[in-house]
Amino acid sequence: MELKPRQEPAAVPVRDGQLTTLLRSPQHIEGHYSKIPPNLLGQGIDLTDLWAAVEDGLPLAINEIRRQREGVPEEAASQFLADVGPEISFLYWKMSSALKNDQDAFLAEIRARERLIESIRHERIDVEASAVMVAV
Repeated sequence: MELKPRQEPAAVPVRDGQLTTLLRSPQHIEGHYSKIPPNLLGQGIDLTDLWAAVEDGLPLAINEIRRQREGVPEEAASQFLADVGPEISFLYWKMSSALKNDQDAFLAEIRARERLIESIRHERIDVEASAVMVAV
């Protein structure tokens, strides 16, 4: 996300392919840019405005990631289902021929696999960290 403190909108997706590739390659960043010590960052930028832009940018970043990954979770869930489908069928067969007391264990195993398939299909995107690059 490109942050634009004190502007509207305060954050926009980066559309420059070369810049996006660079931002995804930490080894390139470290070789070409220098770190700003935290105590100096606040000298050149109003941190209140910067933080507001970061807060505006996070939901946009998550939506952009979802847009870029469109279809990936469904494909992954379908592939996983293809991989575990025979196993699920086997568990259903074992459950149908099991004693009543043992059927609950087979059903729990089947439901666990079904929940896993659904969790793949409906992936959750969490932001665990962010980095701020300042252009001067």
